[in-house]
Amino acid sequence: MKKLSFLIITMSILNKVNTLLNKALSPLADKRIATPLTILLILYSGLLAGSPSPAVRALLSRPIVRVAAVFVLSVLMARGDRTLALISTVAVVITMVAATNMDLVNDVLLAVDQSVDIAGDALEYAEDRVEDVVDMVRGSSVEEVKEAVQEVVGA
Repeated sequence: MKKLSFLIITMSILNKVNTLLNKALSPLADKRIATPLTILLILYSGLLAGSPSPAVRALLSRPIVRVAAVFVLSVLMARGDRTLALISTVAVVITMVAATNMDLVNDVLLAVDQSVDIAGDALEYAEDRVEDVVDMVRGSSVEEVKEAVQEVVGA
């Protein structure tokens, strides 16, 4: 009995989702809406999709947004204008690839900055040790210099 009620509830939810999708996609059947939207998507794909803004990159970094985009494109392909769906898919894929590449470049730049900081710290430490040795050996004999170097290197 529980399985039957679960099935009825699930079918009811799916019917409501189907109705909502049909209402949402019905304006796209009108060529006066679909054609300008198609042209805008073509322009976006060619001009802007290769360099998404930081807000778009942050949005596309979330897996739920990517899944939702694929879902919407699938529904659009199944029920809407296929040309619009194909062009939308190209625009979304180009944007996702560009966002991923830009995030990768940012990660590499961050790693290089961290490496430069570590190298700078190491050089600063070495410079301090050399200054310590120079301060210790001023006016000293060769044996005293050797002892000072041993002391600094051992420290």
